[in-house]
Amino acid sequence: MTSPRALPRKGCSLATALALSLPCIALAAPGTIKRATDARTAPIKIAPLVEEVPRGTQVQADDAPTEGWRRVQLPDGKFAFVRDEDVEVAPVGRVEPLIAPAATAGAPSSSIGPSSPGAPSARAPLYVGDFSHLAELVRSDETVFDHANTLSIRQTAGGVSAVGGVLAGALMIVFADNIFRSKTCLDGTCVKGTNLALHNSGLGMIFFGPVLGWALYPTRADRAAVIDEWNANHPDHPFIDRAGVEAPQ
Repeated sequence: MTSPRALPRKGCSLATALALSLPCIALAAPGTIKRATDARTAPIKIAPLVEEVPRGTQVQADDAPTEGWRRVQLPDGKFAFVRDEDVEVAPVGRVEPLIAPAATAGAPSSSIGPSSPGAPSARAPLYVGDFSHLAELVRSDETVFDHANTLSIRQTAGGVSAVGGVLAGALMIVFADNIFRSKTCLDGTCVKGTNLALHNSGLGMIFFGPVLGWALYPTRADRAAVIDEWNANHPDHPFIDRAGVEAPQ
């Protein structure tokens, strides 16, 4: 027979679980999932599974566990319970609500990017491609665009010089050994051989073409200079970093 004292205790546990399911009354601390774990709808092993949470997931968590479980808010906003041993909760200096206040309605959004690196965005960052892509991104600023467009022209010229030099040099060598062979005559006997002048010119093209292309081709520092120039002129719409990551729109 069930003890009369067991009923209130059981009812208290149920009430505690229901209370913990209300996000509005909980406190939060930043946490990290230490190992892959199951997130459940209640602090018991047989509760329905919400989702499997991978290792390293960043969550918001109650600042204290409950009977070996800790309630967390997952990255997609869902609330669930995970084993306390599977989540590492950072100490907090102040109490914060588990649900962050909603963004102010009607707040203006940036046309090019967030006001600060790491700001939440509607889409993932887009990595800048070549210098022609960078020039398109900064077209609205004439000064920065001229700088980026010059680098784009240098990029094209460097590529043409490197590839074109090798192809032209190889073609000159083929012609020197076949079509434009030189003729050497001695005592009435003529012998055709490689056109050494044309052959050597071809070798020079193969060597100096890529060297010139390398000298013309803009560097990563040139890209960073364009990005720094844009960020200085547009602190409200900066690129995310100097490596050339476009600020999300």
